[in-house]
Amino acid sequence: MALSESQIPPNAQHYLECGTEDCEKNCTFYCNDCHQPMCEQCRDEHQKNKKTRSHEVVPYKQRKRPLPVEKCKIHPTKHIDLLCEECQIPICSKCTGTKEHRGHKVTDLEMVYDETCLLFHEEIAKIRSYFEPTSEDLKKEIAGDVTDMKKIMENIRTSIKTEAEAVKKLVDTVTSDKIEQVNKIERSLLETLSGQNQGIDDYINYLNDLITTLYGCLSPLNIQQLTVALKSKSLIIRPIPETSKPVPPVFTAGKYSKEDVAKLLGRITVPNTKPE
Repeated sequence: MALSESQIPPNAQHYLECGTEDCEKNCTFYCNDCHQPMCEQCRDEHQKNKKTRSHEVVPYKQRKRPLPVEKCKIHPTKHIDLLCEECQIPICSKCTGTKEHRGHKVTDLEMVYDETCLLFHEEIAKIRSYFEPTSEDLKKEIAGDVTDMKKIMENIRTSIKTEAEAVKKLVDTVTSDKIEQVNKIERSLLETLSGQNQGIDDYINYLNDLITTLYGCLSPLNIQQLTVALKSKSLIIRPIPETSKPVPPVFTAGKYSKEDVAKLLGRITVPNTKPE
């Protein structure tokens, strides 16, 4: 199905049908006087016809576009066909005599429209030849940057995790060393206390033996035992063994902050350079 003239892209003119009645060929030319698209064959016939041989027939892309037909609101019998250059508004021929536009320079609106259309065609050509392909290239480049950035960020995450594992292992090692230090101190203190406890046990046994001896002296069975009892009057009880309360170690917690730990895991910096 052929497209309407308003839908046709400038670089796809072959989609528009010839405007000659009963001709279904694709148009490639345009009559600026008739404002009619036509195929090559109809163009030839148009230029051979005495009534139309003087018409300006041009390639379709170079056509003059017809102005929208609109009546002047101030002068309803006149069509708008001029441009007041000073006011930059479309007017009709009668408007040139009004006080709003009297003495102003006016230009044929169709000519201005043709120049505008030509300018727009040039802009469209620039867009298609440079801006569109350049934008597509940039999209591809950005897509590549996205992939690269994801790889870089994943590598950074991996590095952080590796550093964290190293710090954890170091913490585990130091923890083991500290625990062993505590265990060693504990063994030493317990050995001291055990020695003191054994000394007290020995002393209690000594006291029990002494009590037994003294009780034996209270009822001597013979002169020998009596002699021992008499000598025991000057018996001196050994003093209680000295003991000392061990001084336990004191744990002082380390001082650190989140920032200190963060430093152990490295730094993430964004270079202060302008993007390419």
